Amino acid sequence: MPTAALPPITLPRKLGGAARTASPASAVPAGSRLTKDNVNPSNIPLSQYRQTRSSPDLMRKLAAGDPLASTALLNLLSLADSGFKVQAFSTFSQEFSPEGMRAAEAVISSLDSGWDSSKGYSQKRSMASTIETALREVSLTGGVVAELILNSSRLPDRIAIADYSEIYWISDGKGGATPVQKPKTGEERPLDFPNIFIGESVKSAAERYASPMMVSGAQALWQYTSYFEDAWRTMRKAGEPRLTASLNYEQIVRASPPEIQNDPDKLAEFLESARSQIETLLSGLNPEDSLVVFDMVTLDKIDSGSEKRDFAQLLETMAGIAASGLKSSPTIMGLTSSGGSQNTASVAAVLATKSARRLQVPVEEVLSKALTLAVRMLGIDCYVEFRFRPIELRPVSELSAFRAMDQARVLELLSWGFVTMSEAQSMMDLGSLPDGVKDLSGTGFYKAPAVATSPAGFGVIGQNVGQPGNTSAGGADQAQRP
Repeated sequence: MPTAALPPITLPRKLGGAARTASPASAVPAGSRLTKDNVNPSNIPLSQYRQTRSSPDLMRKLAAGDPLASTALLNLLSLADSGFKVQAFSTFSQEFSPEGMRAAEAVISSLDSGWDSSKGYSQKRSMASTIETALREVSLTGGVVAELILNSSRLPDRIAIADYSEIYWISDGKGGATPVQKPKTGEERPLDFPNIFIGESVKSAAERYASPMMVSGAQALWQYTSYFEDAWRTMRKAGEPRLTASLNYEQIVRASPPEIQNDPDKLAEFLESARSQIETLLSGLNPEDSLVVFDMVTLDKIDSGSEKRDFAQLLETMAGIAASGLKSSPTIMGLTSSGGSQNTASVAAVLATKSARRLQVPVEEVLSKALTLAVRMLGIDCYVEFRFRPIELRPVSELSAFRAMDQARVLELLSWGFVTMSEAQSMMDLGSLPDGVKDLSGTGFYKAPAVATSPAGFGVIGQNVGQPGNTSAGGADQAQRP
C-alpha cells in the first residue's frame, strides 16, 4: 500500500531576540529600584483574604500568610519536583535520535551554565529553578506560561515563565483563541507567537480558563482557622487559672493617713488607688516573677475545673476537611496525632503523590514544546519529550535493588536488539552515548544472572525437596515421626 505523504516541518518566521511576555520588572523604568515583595503576612487579617476577587490572587496570599496552605503547597511541590529526563525522537520515524538528544542536552546545559559571559550579569535561570517556578505557578494559578527566548542569531537563549493569571483569550471566530497578557502594571501584550507555550491543569471542557486545584479548600480553611481562634480564646479563658487578690478593707483604712480617714471623698480615692496599684502589679507579672505582698492582700486563683472543654475531636475533623480541600493529607501537614493507622497513612501518601502528578502534566507539556522548538532551531529534525521521573517516597538507598533490576531489563532488551545503544544509554539515565562505543544491539551479549538457590535437595527454607512432609516432632529425642 502506498504511504501517505507527511507534511514537512516548518520553522517559525516571526521570532525576535526580545522577550514577548511581561515580567515583574517589565513596567519599571531603567535604573529604578524594584520594590521587595516580602510583606509581613502576619499583619494581614483573615478578612482581607476573603475579600480577594480572583482565585490566583487568593492562593498567592494564602501561600504567603496561612501556615496550612503554605505547608500543603510546599508538600505538593516537594513531591512534584521529582527530577526529570529528556529524550529525543525523529519526527516521522519515531526512532530514538542521538543527534536530537545531544542538541537537547546542549540547550539544557546552556540554561545551567551559559555560553556567553561577556554581557555582565546573566538573567538566565537554571533548569531546576525554571521547573520549580513552573510547578509553583501551576499550583497557584492552574496553568503555566513558558516562552522560549531567542538571541539575535535566532538561537535558543533561555526559557522564561510568566504569570498565567494575567492571560486572557481573544476569540478568532473559528472556535479557537489567541492569548493576550494583561500585566497588573503596563500595557497589554499580544502573545500570538510560536515560541509561547501555555499548559493548563485539570481544565474542564466547559471552562475557558483553568482554576487552581487547591482553591476549593479555602472555605474549609477559613472555617478551621476561625474555629481554632475561637477555641483558643475559650481554652485560655476556661482552661488557665486566674489569679485574684482580695483587699482587707479595715487594714487598708487603718494604714491610711488620719486626714484621709476623716474625709469620705479622699478615703474613696485612696482605696481606688490601692486597688489600681495591685491590679497593675498583677497584670504585669510574668510566669517566672515572684510576688511578695503585705497581709492586707490575700492572693488566690480561680480554676475552671469541670468547665474546661475539649475541642480536639472537632478540630481534628475540621483539619481533615481543610487538608482534603487543599489536596493534601492531615498526616503530612502535621494536623493529626501519631495514633493513626499505618494503612491510612500509606493510602494518604499515595493519594498525595497522585495529586502532585497533576502539577507535572502542564509543565511537561510546555517544556517539551519549548525544547522541541529549540532543537529544531538548531537544525535537528526531531521532537523532544520532557518527562518527570516517577514520584518515589522511599529513600534513594532503598531503590538500588529496583534500579539494578531495571538496568538488567534494559541490557536484556539491548542484547535482543529491541533498542539501540543510544536508546539504552538514555533509558539507564547515562546521557548521550560517547563516540566510538561498540554497537552491542542484537549481539546476544547479555546473559541474565541465575536465580540464587539452596543446596541440592533442599528448598529455600532448608526443607527436604521431594520427600513427604513430616507430620509431628517432639519427644525426648526431638525426632521427627510420620
